[in-house]
Amino acid sequence: MNLYHLYQLYQIIFKSAFNSLRHDIIARNLNGNNVGPATHKYIMYATKARWSDHVKDIQVGVSQGCPLAMHLFASVISELIYRINQKPADEERFMVAIGYADDILIMVTPGREKDAIRIAMAEYERLKLEVNTNKTSSNDKTLFENNSGIVTYLGQEFGQDAKPLTDQILANVQERIGSLFDLDISLHNRYTLYEKCILTCANYGPLVDVCDDTQENIKKYLQIDDELIKGFRKIIEVNVPKEELMQFALSHKCKGGAHQIYPGQHYTITS
Repeated sequence: MNLYHLYQLYQIIFKSAFNSLRHDIIARNLNGNNVGPATHKYIMYATKARWSDHVKDIQVGVSQGCPLAMHLFASVISELIYRINQKPADEERFMVAIGYADDILIMVTPGREKDAIRIAMAEYERLKLEVNTNKTSSNDKTLFENNSGIVTYLGQEFGQDAKPLTDQILANVQERIGSLFDLDISLHNRYTLYEKCILTCANYGPLVDVCDDTQENIKKYLQIDDELIKGFRKIIEVNVPKEELMQFALSHKCKGGAHQIYPGQHYTITS
């Protein structure tokens, strides 16, 4: 049974998260992780290496686009996630299901939602991060004002039930394969886009998809495979049975194949 049936879900998104991360909290986090003095000094200098006519001494925020920015923010947020997970089970039973940068999805024991939110908000306040209440959502319509009862995380919708990603992935595959042939590019570049972009996006589905009927989901991913192999056939311009072409696509390159991964064919090892 999937955990979302047992827990209420709510999603917390911070307001201007990267721009609000305080430098003293970053420094404390670096000290807590035993970062060496030279590296510590370099990172703290990098956080302040932004200039403005209006702000001479910047004490908050990390540079958007800086390779360090995501790492520093995630490091601070991991402390928050750890602290929430350490709350005693007899106090407020809840856990952080997923944390990705400033987007955190929390599973809450039904009936304890408001208490759990209170504790989570206190942890956010400790890090001086402000919650974006306009984007905070839950699969419980009564929990937040103007809440639709739908939580969307990593492309998947959770209401009272999870909505599988298969329909959206199938539509995306059909659209993107069609777009390939609108481009005036070489066969090599068309094949590269197919393999690196279209196949990769389709294979993302089983990694994160949540569904109640695994067998039904496999059938839908096999339908996606059919669309993918049609696109592959059109790219390389061959006229062989689908089964033979799929065997070529799946076979290792050392055996003369394309060595591709398809979401339906590889569902059991990628889901």
